Amino acid sequence: MAPDMNFLVSVSISALLAVALALVLTHCKRCKNKSKKRLPPGQMGLPWIGETIDFCKAQKNRLYEDFIQARIQKHGKTFKTRLMGSPTVVVNGADANKFFLSNEFKLVVSSWPSSSVQLMGENSIMEKQGEAHRLPRCYEP
Repeated sequence: MAPDMNFLVSVSISALLAVALALVLTHCKRCKNKSKKRLPPGQMGLPWIGETIDFCKAQKNRLYEDFIQARIQKHGKTFKTRLMGSPTVVVNGADANKFFLSNEFKLVVSSWPSSSVQLMGENSIMEKQGEAHRLPRCYEP
């Protein structure tokens, strides 16, 4: 009876591994399909960290322009990156900024990185949008 029991355990483990592999492959395929959306060129850098280290170095040396200009030369005036753990699209140029700012809340919604929101709190004014943002600003002490 022992060989039959070992065979059943082996088959059960193999079946569980096959199901787990199928689930992982299905999840990966869904993630790839979601990432097929049109995004600007650019590099996301290392997972979770992205280009935060380079950005902090530029910030420490007050060389923001060099950080941005290097990516503009490589990818163009609009590029994607990952800063402070959040995927970010950088839009550079007067025309592009005017387009986005005049269509705010219609095409895109501005947001802060989740790490900044955690530091400042979910009820801080920087997290508010639209009328909820304008209302506290109109009060004077």
